[in-house]
Amino acid sequence: MIRKIRLKNLSLIDDIEITFGSGLNVITGETGSGKTVFIKTLLAAFGMNSFSDLVKEDQISFVEVILDPVSEDEKIVEVRRESQPNKKIKNMYNGVPVSIEKIRSIVEDRLIVHSQNQTVTLLKKSNQQRFFDFQSKEIANYLDRYLKKREEILKLKDRIEKLRKIEDGISKTIAEINEFIEDCTKAGIHPGIESELKKKREILKNKASVLEAVSLALNLLKENEFAATTSIGKTIQELKKVEEILEIDSSIIQQLEEAQNLILDVSASLNGILSDLDITDVNLDEIEEKLFEIQRIKKKYGIELHEDLGKELEKKKSMLQEISSHKEELEQLQILFEEKYRELEDIASKLSIKRTEFSQDFSRRINSILKELKMGDQRFNVRMETIKENEDYQLLRSPHGFEYIYFEFQTEDGDFQPISKIASGGELSRLMLALETFDQSTSQRKTYVFDEVDTGIGGKTAVSLGRYLLELSTNHQVIVITHLPQIAAFAGKHFMIEKSEERGEKIKIRELTSKQERVQEIARMLSGGLASNQALKHAEELLLEAGEVKIEN
Repeated sequence: MIRKIRLKNLSLIDDIEITFGSGLNVITGETGSGKTVFIKTLLAAFGMNSFSDLVKEDQISFVEVILDPVSEDEKIVEVRRESQPNKKIKNMYNGVPVSIEKIRSIVEDRLIVHSQNQTVTLLKKSNQQRFFDFQSKEIANYLDRYLKKREEILKLKDRIEKLRKIEDGISKTIAEINEFIEDCTKAGIHPGIESELKKKREILKNKASVLEAVSLALNLLKENEFAATTSIGKTIQELKKVEEILEIDSSIIQQLEEAQNLILDVSASLNGILSDLDITDVNLDEIEEKLFEIQRIKKKYGIELHEDLGKELEKKKSMLQEISSHKEELEQLQILFEEKYRELEDIASKLSIKRTEFSQDFSRRINSILKELKMGDQRFNVRMETIKENEDYQLLRSPHGFEYIYFEFQTEDGDFQPISKIASGGELSRLMLALETFDQSTSQRKTYVFDEVDTGIGGKTAVSLGRYLLELSTNHQVIVITHLPQIAAFAGKHFMIEKSEERGEKIKIRELTSKQERVQEIARMLSGGLASNQALKHAEELLLEAGEVKIEN
């Protein structure tokens, strides 16, 4: 529970320190006294409201809260949010810097806040579903499994749809690729063919001059009596005759032999060139026709003229293989999708069973609370409406499962209608209170903060509400901001918010510790201004009646 809170240098606040009680704490004050500012500041301490909007730029501002431990292993918890003059905010947990997410996690299971804005959100059916589902741990667990499985399937569906888009163009693409491959096959296309044909064309165009040059080169190297190989051979023979007499270095003869072998190699290459020049399988017209066909194919399929058509052919063949693998993947994913969807249906069916089992107990317990709050018997009902099954895979469009949940109130005619159609502001406030305080099964003490939960309520209903809040405070700490004197009378601790003219309209909060102070404030609330004698007397009666049912903590 919240033991103490201190606020310093915040919007409309200089320095305030409040020590709350463990039971029912009531905060009252005139309209415009600063109750809203106070509750915003309290929520800002736990990261549930903007803190930076409340701080002062030229001073160190902070909100500090002391919480009681919730277990024997836990020490007293101190949460502090501090803003420096440069508006840099530090979040502290027991003196150690932490993230705001850490602070939120600290109070997640021990603080429940209700505001009038939440009551308005109750009119939305999606919020009614959330309130219902998360009142049962079993339902919440199944819903978590359902949502995770649904998200998994939606990602799978997205992948399938992307592959299908590819597949939509596959038929056309396959036809185009096959036509391209057929044209290339007829033309005898292979990588490098264009270069080969251009080379042959160049040779054929210049065959006579090429033959003459290569033949002359061979003649000079090898084939006449003055050829290089002949001359070198004779030189080697003559030198070997006098090698011993002149003591000629053996390396000289070796170099000549190497030169002779090199010339022989060159001659062999030239002979090979001459053989290539003997082109009998193709003539120049045929080469020109093939080159023209290559250019035609390139233009037909939008291929750059400088590209190698043979390499493009290999690419198209690879693409055809990839397309086949896409189709196989799509088939496998579709099988997996069907399997996962059946799993989703199974989870949704179990979720439906749990909801059906829980709905009667839920309605009964809410009606029990509403009866205490003067709303009669069996006014409330949980309606489960099955989603329409007019489309395949309808669960992919439903984040809730097979049914929608919404709340109903019984009309005077005995029919049930959605609360959005017939509930008054006071009825909605009491229903919201019942929902917020529904789960009393845990032994852990919680802190309930109610900001004007009494909207639209008065008279005997207000007394009933006060009694209910008092009963709630026997097991939990309750902090209520109210304008109803009937509720204020039940307070274990009564605080009054007011603005101090001496401090320039700053907020101050003080605990009303004497009976006289409480009588004066409750009388003011009864009369709406200065307390009359009649109001004072009525206030005393309210306190007396509340005291008779008060349970000490």
